[in-house]
Amino acid sequence: MARDWAAVADAMKARLADLDMTQADLVQRSHLAPMTIRELLYNSAQRRRSDQTLAALSQALGWPPGHLQAVAEGRTPEDPDAD
Repeated sequence: MARDWAAVADAMKARLADLDMTQADLVQRSHLAPMTIRELLYNSAQRRRSDQTLAALSQALGWPPGHLQAVAEGRTPEDPDAD
């Protein structure tokens, strides 16, 4: 199944804005390469990403580990702020 990387990019941008977090902050929190984050954030490279990468980004953005994977697969993730 093809993943919706544009939806992942939109979700990441919106969350960064909500948290007033910079791309550098995200690199530091996720421990991922800046290029990986930049490619996902700007949807500039259509390549396969591991579930671990999406989980690390989700957690760095304050979401449950499966949040961005659900977005990529076209599923509606659970709202972590619902409680």
